[in-house]
This record gives sequence, structure tokens and C-alpha cells, in this order.
Amino acid sequence: MAVLPMLVTLVTPPGRDQGLFCYSGWRLLEGDAPYLQVWDHKPPAIHAAYALALSLGGLNFQAVVWLSLLVRLATAWLLGRILAHLTGGRNAPVWLVGLAGLTLLLWDGRFWSLAQPEAFMNLWIALGLLLALRGRLFLAGAALVTACWFKPVALLWAPLLGLAGAGFFALAEAPVSWRQRLTPVAWRMFIGAALGCLPWLVWLAARGVLAEFRSAVAVFNSFHAGGGVLVDRWHRTVEFGRQIWLPGLLATAVPLTLRLRPRAAGTRAAAVFFAAWFTAACGAVALQRKFFDYHLVLLVPPLVALAVLTVARVWHARMAGGSRGVRAGAMVLGLALFAVWCGPLWNRQLSLPTQRTLGRISPSEFEDAFREAHDFSYPADRDFAVWLARTTEPGDGVQIMGFEPLVNFLARRPAASRFCFDYPINFSPASPAAERWRDQARRQLRDDLREHPPRIIALMRNDANAIEKDATVKQMQDISWFKELIAGSYDPVGVKEDFVVFQRRESAPGR
Repeated sequence: MAVLPMLVTLVTPPGRDQGLFCYSGWRLLEGDAPYLQVWDHKPPAIHAAYALALSLGGLNFQAVVWLSLLVRLATAWLLGRILAHLTGGRNAPVWLVGLAGLTLLLWDGRFWSLAQPEAFMNLWIALGLLLALRGRLFLAGAALVTACWFKPVALLWAPLLGLAGAGFFALAEAPVSWRQRLTPVAWRMFIGAALGCLPWLVWLAARGVLAEFRSAVAVFNSFHAGGGVLVDRWHRTVEFGRQIWLPGLLATAVPLTLRLRPRAAGTRAAAVFFAAWFTAACGAVALQRKFFDYHLVLLVPPLVALAVLTVARVWHARMAGGSRGVRAGAMVLGLALFAVWCGPLWNRQLSLPTQRTLGRISPSEFEDAFREAHDFSYPADRDFAVWLARTTEPGDGVQIMGFEPLVNFLARRPAASRFCFDYPINFSPASPAAERWRDQARRQLRDDLREHPPRIIALMRNDANAIEKDATVKQMQDISWFKELIAGSYDPVGVKEDFVVFQRRESAPGR
């Protein structure tokens, strides 16, 4: 039932990050090697997930949305199973289960959050923790480490959290010392995690890209971990709290409910368990220098679990033995509270997709809503992709400098370089090691463009932001060899949408 309203997200177009993942998934299906021919600083699992969806859906973004919907549904179901396991089967009222599911679905279903790595990470973390609590430690380790292959921050906390959960509940059930019990738990989790990494490492080795994978994921990510724009981070966190106030309010009541009688087996342990999960997720969010509100998706499952745990505890202690009228009144009150919370959240996040699905606004009016000044514009990318498809041949290389690989995907035109976006070329280095890495990336870009001269080069002209103060068009003009390449081999076409466009001269030298 909770999934049906979320079908309106099927009309949502891809955003900036989704465009990158769509492009990389498409190129993987075409046989390109990850990191060597399609560069990104994310681990390969998110690109493989998009490739799977696109292969099933005929390169249609709706297939990705379907996959995202299934992932969110599965995460909500796993969260319910974890709650049932920890509370001994004492479940909350039905409306609380709906709250848990809809919170996950709504928060992950927004335009910027849709099909992000965090949604897939939540699925594998929930699966790993459920397996750990049931004593299937090898599988738990493999599932938890899979979350790390969607985003590196999971390396720092997901396995440790799973080990803590498995060890805690194993100790509670065994009359032996913690050292005797925890050691085999640790080894089983570690072996399972190692086995979970093996298929990915074998695949990368078979493609001959282990060194490139290390450079992109391990080395490059170390240059922009931590820090961040703290003021912006604070405002976004406050906005997150404002939008998800009901689960937050219920979660803060957990310490009070622990004193209610009769005591349910496992309730205290469950509260500690989900509080640790929430704290670990906060740490994962804080580690990222580039902060966006979809990073907060990691906080939603443990927060919702704490909220459900609170109401389940209150219901069992105060309502389960009451009269039918009291239980019905409490249910009505809960549904009213849920409606008060859900209505504004739905209006802010899914009002436009709902109107589009019902035919109240046209497709063009709907897509025009995803246009922001000095930021991502889906209509601009779409229209520029149409122009590229008409101007170039399928085999022509198109190099777009900016963060707009969505254009390459929509036009079905591959990038001429492994770098389909400019962040590794133009990021501001904070250390000598980072500067050396950036200089090497610029040399690789130069070699790629010389080996495969693109017919079109387009520079984003309005993408300055809090992290990079200058627009891409200015940053690229400050690179001497790139400026010489444009002057020697390309003619200006003019401005197309948000891009300054250059076309290769017919008389320009070849490779």
C-alpha cells in the first residue's frame, strides 16, 4: 500500500548525479573499462546497479526509478524484520509500519535523493544487520561490505557496527566471557567481508583497472574527506530536522519508554542498537566535505526504527491491554498525527510529480520546474543533448567540461576522455599530494583529447558554487595547453543553453 503513492516518482527526470551514473552505466554496457575509460571517484557498485537497470529498461531512466523503488521497499521491509527480531515480535500498530515505510520512501523519492548510493547502502546495511542478529555472520559480513562498494564512507563504520551488533546479542545469549564469544564473531564477520570483496576485486582485475580504481576511489577521495561548508551544512541539517520532525520527536522519547512496564525482552538492547546505528550514520555524513541533503538518507532508517520502537513500547505497555475503544482512539490519534506530518512533506517533495502523473501539468511545464539559475538545469541539458544529436554522428566524441555527463547520455554521444566531468581536473587542491594528482589528471585529459580528438567541446559557463568559486569556462581557460588546443583546432560556435561551444575545424591536424 505504501508503495502505490510512490509510483508518481516514475515521471521524475534524472538529476546531475543520476546523469553521471546513467552515463557510466551505459558505457559499461558498451564495454568501456571503469576508471580507465569512464572515470568516477565512486566505487563500482552504483555504476553496476545503473547498468543493470538500463540493460533491463532499454536505456530508459524509468528503469532506474523502478529499481530505486524496489530498493526502498526492500529496505523498509528489512527494517521491519529487524524491529520484530529485537522486540520479540511485539509489533507497533499498523500505522507505525506505514510510517516507517513511507518515511523511507518519501525521503529517498525526492528529485536529488532518487537512486543515490545512500539508498542502496541502506539496503545492504539493513540486510547485513538482520543477518548478524540471526547469527549468519559470514553472510552478514559480505552484505555489510557490499555497502562499502557503493560509497567509501561505509568502510569506516558499517562493518564495525555489524560486528558490534552481532557481538552484543551473541554475548547476551551465551554464558561465557566476552573475549571467548567475540573472537569467533569477529573472525566470521571478517572472513565474510573478505569474501564479499572478492567478486569486485576479481572483476576489476579482469578489466585491468586495479591501479586506476585505487587512484580514483582511495587516493582521490582522501583529498576531499572531512571539513565542508559548515554554515551550509548546519542549515541543511536543520531543514532535515524540520521535514522529519515526527520520527525525530518519537525517537527522542525512547529513554522515557524504557521505564514503562511490563518490560519487553530486548527493548533496551534494541534502543542502544539503533542509537549506535544513528550515531554511526551521523559520523559517515560528517566525513564528507561536499555536503548535500541526500547524504542524510543514511540517517533515516535508524531514526525511523527508534520512532517505531517507542510507539511499540508504549502500545504494548499501555494500550494492548486496554479496551477496544481506547485502542481505536489511540489508532485514530496516531493516524491524525501521521497525516499532519505526511501532508506537508508530500506537498514539498512530490507535489509536482503527482500533478504530472494526474495530467494537471504538461510534460514541458513539469520538466521546466527542474531549472535553477546558476545550478543544474534539466531542460538545458535536454535541449543541448537534442542539438548535439542533430549536429554530430554517433561515433563523434563530445567533450563536455562541467558536471553534465547527463548530456552525453541523453544524446548517446560518448565523451572523448575518461573524464566525463571536470571535478578531478579543476578541484582546488589542499595539499601538495592533491596538486600532483590533479596535474596528472590534467595530463591524462590532454593525452585523451589528443588520441581521440572530439568534434565538439562544450564548457559549462554558470556552475560556480561554494566549493569551486569559478565557473568551468574560466577554469579551463586558465590551463595553458587546453587554451592552445582550442585556439589551434577549434572554432567558436557560440552559446548553446548553459554551454560555450567549440567545433573542431575540418583542417585541424589528426592524432
